[in-house]
Amino acid sequence: MKVIVDFLTERKCKVEVDNCLSKEKNVQIGCVQGSVLFNLYTRKVPECFRKDVTVVSYTDDTSVIVSGNTDEEVFEKTEASINRHVEMLLGLSMIVNSKKTEAVYFSKPNKHLIFKCQNEEITVGPGRKVLGAYFDEKLLWTPQIKTTINKISRPPSGLKFLRKRLSKRSFLKATTIQFYGLLYYGPQAWLGSHTKVADIRRLNSVHYKLLRIVENDWNKRKRRTDLEVFNCLVLS
Repeated sequence: MKVIVDFLTERKCKVEVDNCLSKEKNVQIGCVQGSVLFNLYTRKVPECFRKDVTVVSYTDDTSVIVSGNTDEEVFEKTEASINRHVEMLLGLSMIVNSKKTEAVYFSKPNKHLIFKCQNEEITVGPGRKVLGAYFDEKLLWTPQIKTTINKISRPPSGLKFLRKRLSKRSFLKATTIQFYGLLYYGPQAWLGSHTKVADIRRLNSVHYKLLRIVENDWNKRKRRTDLEVFNCLVLS
């Protein structure tokens, strides 16, 4: 019991805005997000939802999946689920930012539905980002792949600097952590038979571009088949 008390008391915090750091303040309430205590504190949150509603939670990020036979049924179940969720969180003395609540109507593009949460309107959008993966309304994954490729399509010149100073294996590890980790983040959700062939080709293009950097093949002298030996290292 004393360990729990020590974990929750005498915690300090600071706020930084535009490189300006505030004075240190005492944290009067709450616990570390993602800790075992946080999970214990919020463990009963899923119980506020109906049995025909699926709840997926990760720390304080909760997604509610609702299905129905008609638009009216989906609307009613969704709005009721949102408000039940908010009521339970408020009962736990947690602050709810309803402006950050988003909704997506899968398989119904451009569906104009508006839900309410704490008197704030929640408009159905074309997609939403969940734990770093972008889910669009058609589950085509093109926005996810496009965004990912844009982030790493131009590896920094600093890679050439590192390539000269690290062994090939060490450089491969650094490249994998920096780029392949981002390129293939969450593939269990979006990379499969349902992914567009054109998007797969774009991923492959970036994949081999990075392998050429690892192999110091800046002028594309080697064929792709010659680079395959490194795939097992990159994807392991």
